[in-house]
Amino acid sequence: MKAKQDFNQILRTAGLKCTPPRLAVLAFLASGGHYISAQEIHEKLGKKKGLDLVTVYRTLASFEKAGIIKRVDVRKDAIYYEYNEGHHHHIICTKCDKVAEFSNTGDEALIEKALKQVKGFSSISHHSFDLFGLCDTCAKK
Repeated sequence: MKAKQDFNQILRTAGLKCTPPRLAVLAFLASGGHYISAQEIHEKLGKKKGLDLVTVYRTLASFEKAGIIKRVDVRKDAIYYEYNEGHHHHIICTKCDKVAEFSNTGDEALIEKALKQVKGFSSISHHSFDLFGLCDTCAKK
């Protein structure tokens, strides 16, 4: 987990004020190491830190816009977020929801190939790439 002063710097660099709710949510996301929904953040931090659900949603929206966090599409009924600690992708079990992370060094080649195939686009600013299937345990059941 990053030191508290690093969180202050992260927020300032992103052009965001260092408010107690933002610092609490950022510290929580950075310590988690996995994706989580706004509702789950509210359940875990709300009473302790005095955060209402609207504040959690607004905080997450500002973090996402600043690139501090990113959305993770796990094909569930909520939007999930994770601390942006570098570029990686996910393999998600469709039965038990187990998630494994992997790095793909071929992203640049895939992006170039996509740009050559599609007309009307000159650049890609960001992307999302997740794989869905069964983990070994679920496949044996």
